[in-house]
Amino acid sequence: MSWKILFQAVLLTTALVGCQVQQNNGAAPEKKIKIGLAMDSFVVERWIRDRDIFVSTAESLGAQVIVEVANEDEDTQVAQIGSLVRQGIDVLVVVATDSKKLGPVIRQVHDSGIPVISYDRLVLNGKADLYISYDNIKSGVLMAQALVHQLRKRKPIRLVIVNGARSDNNATLMNVGYHRVLDPLVQKGQVQILDEIWLHAWSSNEAEKAFRLALPKVGELDGVIAADDLLAEPIVRVLSQNGILDHVSVVGMDADLAACQRIVEGTQTMTVYKPIANLAKSAAHYAILLAQHQALGITQFINDGSFEVPYVKLEPIAVNASNMMSVIVKGGFHRENEIYRRP
Repeated sequence: MSWKILFQAVLLTTALVGCQVQQNNGAAPEKKIKIGLAMDSFVVERWIRDRDIFVSTAESLGAQVIVEVANEDEDTQVAQIGSLVRQGIDVLVVVATDSKKLGPVIRQVHDSGIPVISYDRLVLNGKADLYISYDNIKSGVLMAQALVHQLRKRKPIRLVIVNGARSDNNATLMNVGYHRVLDPLVQKGQVQILDEIWLHAWSSNEAEKAFRLALPKVGELDGVIAADDLLAEPIVRVLSQNGILDHVSVVGMDADLAACQRIVEGTQTMTVYKPIANLAKSAAHYAILLAQHQALGITQFINDGSFEVPYVKLEPIAVNASNMMSVIVKGGFHRENEIYRRP
């Protein structure tokens, strides 16, 4: 039996059980809203913050949150979503492990009457009830702009791009942002893209292996776009081990503590900060509204490949050494003594 058929059976069983309970007990008593939160993994530092802020916000609003973590395995995530449905959730919030393969499952959940929020990663062809994320194309634009500005005196600027997981639609959108800035400069001969690496997963080990293999082939190098700070870390390490870190600029995303430390120390040029509290708190509020079948009042939409999905788009922020204090420290994301390694 395929996972699609199995999942359909789970939804049918859940619907039948719900009907039997209502028939036996009459009108259902008022109950606490139950939110299912299906996470991809906690490999990247920020996802733990997302979970904690989302859960605390939802609970403060009187909801119960059941959290499942797939550890980057798509089959595990499908099974976990089935488990959440069986537990009678009122709304599903999902950070997709595989944006494409999860589409049919999310569509079935939606069609069963359970609203679905695509959290930070758009599920393709899933007909989610809401997509909430930072502007991923703009994130890519900010990264490419920062690198070009840093290297503006180099002629031409020689770059390598290390993209995130092919299974994550965000990686694709960010790549659109990179090329929006770089392609016109490539056509003018001002930039050369020496290599473009795509990963199977958001894996620092995979990124390190791929970059080690690419480095001898690309020759002289000026800069690297790493799709997030998790990938930037091994790239910085490889550059250092090869004695060329002083001549190569690296940019990343997520404002991980280690990346912020590298930025103030001068071994990473910038990171893109996506204020997680805004994202997680907003998502929790929207989850409550969807569970209560209230109108969201959203006028912007994004196409998931088949359907127009209501879209809440938040603005990312470019962070470098000059605005580290004003953005990251004053914003409460990391403490000053941690970033600057002060006692």
